Amino acid sequence: MPRFLGRAVVQVHNPVVVLNDSEPKPDIALLRRNEAVTGKRHAYPADVFGLIEVADSSRDRDIQYERILYSTRGCANTGSSI
Repeated sequence: MPRFLGRAVVQVHNPVVVLNDSEPKPDIALLRRNEAVTGKRHAYPADVFGLIEVADSSRDRDIQYERILYSTRGCANTGSSI
């Protein structure tokens, strides 16, 4: 994580705008330090260094839907864990 020091912040359960009508809330997001993290706007795919979804009962949905949604909209480094 040292390479992100001063350049990124971690947010928990905050929206990432991936479509005009879709703002999923990843469990953990590593975001560029900019106005998205100050509360002036939601994060967009260009703000994302990485996303993590922690899942148990929603694991299949997270893998089949959210990971595809994030990756096709330009969010880098998405992952899931159970």
